[in-house]
Amino acid sequence: MQFVYREWANYKKANGVPLAFGDSVLPAIEKMNVEKAKKIIVMSQVLKNEVLKNYKVPDEKVEVIYSGVNCDEFSPDNRKLYNSGIRKKLGIEENDIVLLFVGNPYNRKGLEYAVRALPLINEKRVKLLVMGKDLGDEKIANYQALAKKIGVGDKLVYGGFTNEIKKYFSVGDIFVFPTLYEPFGLVITEAMASGMPDVVSRCAGAAELIEDGKEGMLLDNPKNHKEIAEKINYLIDNNLFRKMGKAARAKAETFTWDRTTQQMLSVMEEAAEMKRRKIKY
Repeated sequence: MQFVYREWANYKKANGVPLAFGDSVLPAIEKMNVEKAKKIIVMSQVLKNEVLKNYKVPDEKVEVIYSGVNCDEFSPDNRKLYNSGIRKKLGIEENDIVLLFVGNPYNRKGLEYAVRALPLINEKRVKLLVMGKDLGDEKIANYQALAKKIGVGDKLVYGGFTNEIKKYFSVGDIFVFPTLYEPFGLVITEAMASGMPDVVSRCAGAAELIEDGKEGMLLDNPKNHKEIAEKINYLIDNNLFRKMGKAARAKAETFTWDRTTQQMLSVMEEAAEMKRRKIKY
């Protein structure tokens, strides 16, 4: 399950997001499939908890298998290849510390709170680089206006959408992702593979892979911009972001797609054997 449709609809309702047709139809289909399945594979404990909450299934029926990450494509070595060129293209100085934000819709990913944290960051050479694209009313211009209003308009840099995102990961020093709801969040592990520590919400599925204070900093309340700034200041003021970035890379290297594939095959074989032997929970 990439995500749980019923929980996704609950998130939309709680945050005033209009429901689409599928949000009311798909949960019924999902329920039927969950009941029929011998095994359910989810990509995080967050998702497993949602399945157990929404559907009365045994705990052992739901298996957590974390998504892999391409550590060849996303690598600290990319910094040597692309960093200077991308910085020059975006008007970012070589000695600027770049906080990287990747994703959309901006509201669910918590961009507002990352922007609001900027005035509280001690380091004056910091830039927030946003990579993503406008969706409906979610336009980068809204956040640029906010940044200007609170006196940090010069610190927000918009890189737009690109099919070569690995090049832009090479520019980042710290990955900032105060998402409000994230079943997994592949960008989190891509940042780790690129050698960046994450400042990320605990509610994100991929945050389960991060040891707080070792490979990154976990946010208890992603809407609290003061907490975001506090975590970023801790990394910069104590010159820890490089050290944590190396630890993040080492952790990412243990979550390969080969590992994920083998784990999935093992669960599928178990499910097939259960069906053959007509085993039920």
